[in-house]
Amino acid sequence: MYDPVQIAIKEIHERKCPLSVIRQIPGSVNNDHPIVYIERWPVNQMVIPLDYI
Repeated sequence: MYDPVQIAIKEIHERKCPLSVIRQIPGSVNNDHPIVYIERWPVNQMVIPLDYI
């Protein structure tokens, strides 16, 4: 069974060019602000919807 999301992520990790991906995590119980952090992924002219990350 093929998961297109996992395939896309696997292909991203096999590329060479850097990509900064900003991800947001919902705020904790005591803080309504979302937690934001940046990941660096190898990528080569490849974009996938952030909904899948």
